[in-house]
Amino acid sequence: MSGPNAPSLIDMKSKRVIVTGANSGLGKESAIALAKLGAEIVLAVRDTNKGQTVKNIILKQTPAASVEVAELDLMDLASVRKFASTQSTKPIDILLNNAGIMAVPFEETKDGFESQMGTNHLGHFLLTQLLFEAISRGNNPRIINVSSFVHRLGKLKTGDVSELNVSKQNYEPWTAYGNSKLANLLFTTELANRLKSANSNIITAVAHPGYANTNLQLVAATKRSGNRKNVELAVTKFMNIILGQSAAKGALPQIAACTWVDIQSGDYLGPRGLFEARGKPKKVKMNKLAKDTELAKRVWRTSEELTGVTFLHG
Repeated sequence: MSGPNAPSLIDMKSKRVIVTGANSGLGKESAIALAKLGAEIVLAVRDTNKGQTVKNIILKQTPAASVEVAELDLMDLASVRKFASTQSTKPIDILLNNAGIMAVPFEETKDGFESQMGTNHLGHFLLTQLLFEAISRGNNPRIINVSSFVHRLGKLKTGDVSELNVSKQNYEPWTAYGNSKLANLLFTTELANRLKSANSNIITAVAHPGYANTNLQLVAATKRSGNRKNVELAVTKFMNIILGQSAAKGALPQIAACTWVDIQSGDYLGPRGLFEARGKPKKVKMNKLAKDTELAKRVWRTSEELTGVTFLHG
């Protein structure tokens, strides 16, 4: 953003930034933009060949950029632990928890979690915990989570295991996606409260892209079979072109969360256009459930139970 009313930006030069899901879409665009601002980028990706392609794109646009490709599969907690063990040796200034999947058919992660909650929330919860000490050593560090306006479809009530790890019999793709995105917001809400209680200088905020034309919408269709697959792919591609803004524009709210000076813990950023579907970023409102502090605490405790970690107690 530019112009007389443009927000002030923090100095990104030499800031070490980890971007999950950086092989395509919002993660790719965020990595490109942050590298142009001078940040050192770690592309945390499941497919390192695709990550290398993004690295080459960044270096072509910003030859002096520092870019690392590292393997991270959020559907495998062993992969999360391995990634964290290699990345926690140096301070981390920004962790951008961007990776996600949307409305896919029922599938389980390698650890037996429903795949959307496992990828979008639980994997990132564990990653944040494992990298927390390295983030604490960063320069005015930030933890940025990525949600969706579809968090309003979330129906979490108790925040217990039955809700954070639904069975195949109780699975509905869009509700599960909404629950995972609501969990991202509740995680941020509780993390902000715990950071404040600990007098930490870490800022945690959350962003959503509106409706962005990315591969995210296509993944579910590719998992279908027969004619349904072809029809769903065609319809989704058409809707993306007609309604979606570019991935680069969709990434602006999370880039803003990483770079705007005036970001405070608990802030939520999204597009300023109609229904928050597109437009330049601004601070927006989350729904009532996402601000439920008791629900946020229960989701946190259940997340600790499922991932086997605890942090920021007391």
